[in-house]
Amino acid sequence: MRVQTPFSIKSEGRIYHVERDGERISSVSVIFPGVSVDEAPKIIPAVEAKTIPTISITDRYTLIAERDIRTWQAILATYQGLEIDFNHAEVSYNAETPEEESLISLKSFTIGKDHYPEIAAQDYSMFGRAFLAIKDSYEDIDKIAFYVEGYRHLKAGHCIDAYNQFYLFLEANFGLPFKTKDAVKALQGNRQFIDAVNEVISEKSWKTDRVKLTLKGFEGDTYDISAVTNSIVLLRGHLRHNTLSNPNRWNPNDQEKHRLDALFIAAVCQAIARPTFLKTFNEIYAKEFFDQAVENKHMLKVRVTITMKDMERVRDQQIDMNFPTRDESPELAKVVMQKALEAFDHNAAGADLYAIRAVVIPTGKELFRYDLGPSISR
Repeated sequence: MRVQTPFSIKSEGRIYHVERDGERISSVSVIFPGVSVDEAPKIIPAVEAKTIPTISITDRYTLIAERDIRTWQAILATYQGLEIDFNHAEVSYNAETPEEESLISLKSFTIGKDHYPEIAAQDYSMFGRAFLAIKDSYEDIDKIAFYVEGYRHLKAGHCIDAYNQFYLFLEANFGLPFKTKDAVKALQGNRQFIDAVNEVISEKSWKTDRVKLTLKGFEGDTYDISAVTNSIVLLRGHLRHNTLSNPNRWNPNDQEKHRLDALFIAAVCQAIARPTFLKTFNEIYAKEFFDQAVENKHMLKVRVTITMKDMERVRDQQIDMNFPTRDESPELAKVVMQKALEAFDHNAAGADLYAIRAVVIPTGKELFRYDLGPSISR
C-alpha cells in the first residue's frame, strides 16, 4: 500500500499536508499560517530558588486540527480505512519571520511516544480531494464513527464487536428503535437500507453453499429480503447479550463463526455510507485539486499513440493527457489505458485496434506499449 506524490492542499485558510516514509504515509498534518507568535508555548522561569520553571500552553488549534482530520477520515472511511492515532499527536510551532524565531521557546511537543503503523496508502488525488471536502463534511464525523470502529474491529479479527458496531451505525443513521419487531419494521420500510441489502446480495455470492452465514433468508439462488432484515436485527440482540444462563450463548473465543455475518453487514453499511466518500468526486473539489496541482508543478503529461486500421488504411492517432501526479506508476498506466480505450471507442467505432503506446512528455520515457494487431511499420 503506497500513496503517490502528495503535495500540500490549501483550503479555508489552512494547509493540509501528508508526509511519507518512502511511499508510505507516516503522518498527516494541519498547518495554520499567520498565527500570532503569542500563541506559542511559553516557558515561565522560576521565581524563587526552590521552585521550578513551568510551561504555559494556550493552544487553540489542536482541537480544530483534530476535527478536520477526523472529518477527512470519515470522508474516506468507506473506501480506505485510515488508522489514525489521535492519542499520539505532535504540535509544533514554526517561526514565519526571523524576528519570531527567538520568541518561540518550545518548538514542538508530542502527546505519547508509541510508534503507530502507517495510516493508509492509495492514489493521492483521493486524499487531496478529501482535504478539500472537509469544510462541507463536519456533520459526517458522527455518522461514520461507528463505521470506523466496526472496520477497526473487523481488521483486528474481533468479528462480534465488528457486527455490533456496524449495527450501531444503522441505529445512529436511521434512528432505529431498540425493540426487535419495531427495528425490523423500521428497516423494512427504509428504502436506503433495502437498496443497500439488494446491492450487496447481487454483487457477491452470499447465498452459495460455500458461504456459511448464520444470518437467515438465503435459500439457494433466491433470497427473502424480509427474512434477511429480521435475521440482521435478531443477530444484533444475540450478539449484544451473553448471559451464562443462556444455552445458546456465543463463544467469545469463536469469532470466526460470525466473520461472514460481520462482512455482510459491513458491506451493507459501506453502501449506505458511500455518499460521504463520493463527495471527493464533486466537480468543485476535482477542479480545485487540479488547479493546486498545476500551481505546485505536480503535473505529468502523457502522449498516447493509438494505431488502428480504418477503411483499409493504417493510421496513428495521438492524444495528450495531463494528470495531477509526478509518479509514473502502474495506477497511472491503468488510467491512461482506460482513457485511451474510451477515446478509441468514441472516435473510431468499427476500426481495428493494432497498438496503444504511451510516453511521458517531455522525457519520452515509455509508460507502456501494447501491440495487438499484425506487424506493421511504425
